[in-house]
Amino acid sequence: MAGIKFSGIASGIDSAALIDSIIEARNAANVRRQADIEDLQAENTALEDLGAQLLELNDLIDTFRSANGTGLSKKGAVSNSSVLTAAVGSSAANSSYTVTVGQTASTGTASFDDSYSDLTALVAPNAVGTQAVEIQVGTGADQVSISVDVTNATTMAEFVDSVNQHANASGRLSASAINVGTDSSPSYKVVFNSLQQGADKGSIAFVIPDAATGFGGNSDLQSRTVSQATNAEFTVSGITGTITRASNTVDDIISGVTLQLADVGTSTITVSDDSDKTTENMAKIVEKFNEIVAFVAENNLVKRVESGDSVANVFGSLAKTQTDDNFLASFRTAMTAASSASGVSVTGMSELGISTNRDGTLTFNEDVFKSAISGDPTGASEVLTSFADSVAGVEGFIYEYTKYQGLLELSTSANNSEIDSLNEMIANLDRNNESYRITLESKFATLEGTIGRMQSQQSALTSILAGLNN
Repeated sequence: MAGIKFSGIASGIDSAALIDSIIEARNAANVRRQADIEDLQAENTALEDLGAQLLELNDLIDTFRSANGTGLSKKGAVSNSSVLTAAVGSSAANSSYTVTVGQTASTGTASFDDSYSDLTALVAPNAVGTQAVEIQVGTGADQVSISVDVTNATTMAEFVDSVNQHANASGRLSASAINVGTDSSPSYKVVFNSLQQGADKGSIAFVIPDAATGFGGNSDLQSRTVSQATNAEFTVSGITGTITRASNTVDDIISGVTLQLADVGTSTITVSDDSDKTTENMAKIVEKFNEIVAFVAENNLVKRVESGDSVANVFGSLAKTQTDDNFLASFRTAMTAASSASGVSVTGMSELGISTNRDGTLTFNEDVFKSAISGDPTGASEVLTSFADSVAGVEGFIYEYTKYQGLLELSTSANNSEIDSLNEMIANLDRNNESYRITLESKFATLEGTIGRMQSQQSALTSILAGLNN
């Protein structure tokens, strides 16, 4: 139980209030330290937000890097979309290609010729003992085997489930029971479908015991219908011979172009610059950069706050760091330095309709940009890739800010170290203040006791002197 204190009874001094005032004065340093911690935490949060925005900007600019193409977006037009479609990347060269499809790739399909009245019908009622039914999918190194045991008690539904649940069936084969009859007169067939196109991975073969040894001389599972998987076969103008691929998705023939074959026939693909898409991509970059400029400006503000005779400066979350300003300066330098060695009418960003405003934001003139691309696509492409290569990707300066142990992380780590130091100083002062409080209380208690005794002695002397006078 805490002791009962009669502060200042003898001296008239309110020692408790005086001690509180002394401790409060000593604690003023901790108040400042806590404010510093909150400022550092706010700065870290703002730096993390800035880092997220830089990553978004990097992804937008990355489209224009030379590693990803020519700097200009591309589009592909096909003359016969029923034969094929084409997805065109920025690395594709402007040209025309005629593709003649002789055969599309397909998956394999097979079925037993046996018919069953319902799903509970026995799939091999004449099986002798246990017989292994093996379905081979694919050929050579791509072949997988799915072996299922059947007896004379195995139902059609059980057989289908056993095939589908086999470990090797995943992604390669599916089995199903299909009613080829009517609702009133059902006739079920067991149908197998390979799940990958092309002969190497989609062909279907069976290994089943013969009728004499496995099924008592009966025809159970002996007759099958198979439609084998096929490879795609096509020709491309300028390339000699027929090309064969296991899939209808072909991305390794025409650089930067992915073909999706759909049917036999002929179609011409025309690759050209896509000024609308390129303009859209650049507009997104300008918009994101302007958002970052606004974010930095808002968090760099220093407000003067007056209250009576008191004046204080309130700093924004990024006002005490140069990391954000250094990024903006680097970005503007990259904009200015972007150039073209082969350009005629376009040799820099200014010819692309991009300019800097007084507040640091960018203005983007889309009409000038499109005109520049059309008039000098080589120059425009080189300017854009020159800029993007210096800004985005692992070679760009944004990476220096966002990478592990990059500039942003180093800044937040330094702040965290300072926060830890301040917290330790606060804890130390709190401990010292508590110890100092106990010391002061002891001294004041001693003072009160001394004064009390002196007052008692004074009272006694006063009484003695009064008695002498009488």
